Amino acid sequence: MIWWKLAVVVVAWRVFNSLSLATFFQADEFYQALEIAHERVFGYGYVTWEWPEHLRSTLHPSIYSLGYSFLQAFSADSRSAVILVPKFINAAIAAISELMLYKWLGNYDPSVATITTLLSLANPFNWYVSTRSFANQFEQMLTMCAMAWWPWSTTNTKGKKRRPSHLKTALVFACLSCIVRPTNVLYWIPFGLGLLVRSHTKAKLVVVTVIVAAATLAASAVIDRQFYDTWTLPMINFLRFNVVNNLSVFYGTAPWHFYIGQALPMMLMTYIPLFLLGLAKSARTSAEMVAAMVLVVLGFSAIEHKEVRFLLPIQPLLMYFCGTGVLSVMRSRWFKPVMALVITANVAVGYFLARVNERGAIAIVDYLADVHSFAILAPCHSTPWQSHLHNPQLNGWFLTCKPPLNVPLEGYMDESDVFYADPEKWLETNMAPNWSQLSLGSRRAWPTHLVMFQALVPDLESYLDNSPYRECHREWNSYFHWDGRRHGDLVVFCRQ
Repeated sequence: MIWWKLAVVVVAWRVFNSLSLATFFQADEFYQALEIAHERVFGYGYVTWEWPEHLRSTLHPSIYSLGYSFLQAFSADSRSAVILVPKFINAAIAAISELMLYKWLGNYDPSVATITTLLSLANPFNWYVSTRSFANQFEQMLTMCAMAWWPWSTTNTKGKKRRPSHLKTALVFACLSCIVRPTNVLYWIPFGLGLLVRSHTKAKLVVVTVIVAAATLAASAVIDRQFYDTWTLPMINFLRFNVVNNLSVFYGTAPWHFYIGQALPMMLMTYIPLFLLGLAKSARTSAEMVAAMVLVVLGFSAIEHKEVRFLLPIQPLLMYFCGTGVLSVMRSRWFKPVMALVITANVAVGYFLARVNERGAIAIVDYLADVHSFAILAPCHSTPWQSHLHNPQLNGWFLTCKPPLNVPLEGYMDESDVFYADPEKWLETNMAPNWSQLSLGSRRAWPTHLVMFQALVPDLESYLDNSPYRECHREWNSYFHWDGRRHGDLVVFCRQ
């Protein structure tokens, strides 16, 4: 009975979470999932360079394609419905991940299963990220499904007999998680080695693993074949681009200690003391989990391009150690008041991140949906696109940022870089002369609306003063931003 009660709570919580999310985090939640699915189903959308290069598995966007196809089949693809359907899909992915977390711990360490699940639900980072359309969250869900069926030793940490596992089921989910994000193989190395050491039939285990992996990869290849119209292995292309050629550095680099000093504290937030307590208490009995966390963090630290969401697959492991930390201090007289303070802080932080900071980047799209034509003079992918506009007659464009695929990386500047190096010169070179709305040769036509972040306005102030454009709308966006170019409000200038 507790399973069904918990399932209702988790699903309702994540649906509310997803529907209430009103802020922008990172462009990939739109441009590596929703835009691709939208283009696939409706025939229009912005397809980023990764897809023609076959760098991405199509498993993740295919889920959203199913949602869009359902709307299309019933002629119910209104703009609001196209925005809402992915939100319910994201809520389902997040809810399944947490329910599988509970199922896994119910077998591995039942004493902390409920506590850990509740901590995951109350984590402000999870509230901020888990219901977004990231492949990393889908990767986390598949990883938790594998963990729920994984063959652990015959007794749990309390010496009680464990329920039977399903090796083949676990292997399928583990393989799928690596197909979606090849780097997830780092996560499975400690668990795979641990299983091999424990197994009494090592040769059989290796054979079964190879067969399941080959079958899963073959099924995935068939799906990719339908999408790309050619046989390809995106996971190989992904590793070649990001690891071998190291071209991911084009999208930014971070110091080696980024994950330790910034990412992990952001993922844990108020839970940091609980995590450290739990790690001290349970590290010896959970060596494989510790090894997986360490290997993932070290592996990603060795890659120059770093993002917090890359660590999403180990977030449930972090929550497990937080749960064991709670268990060790539950009888303290300070436990209830301290936890009340922690939950209050979590609610405040979660609300700020999910409803306040960077809200304008989403809200501006509602405004642009009703304008004749527009140009977004901002770093590429600063707002959602057809997944939120859903307009086949869309008359708008934004600055692009395609990486140097066939030219040297050193000295290369994409369209966004060239624009920000000298905004006035870029406009004079690339836009039609004399404020004409008609395009001329390779020059773009002047739209009815120009959109830019507040940080750019001083650089174009004199230029705009001598133009027919005047400020006509403004959306508050953020108190702070890691990218100075995206600082401040989103400002709209209308052609008079």
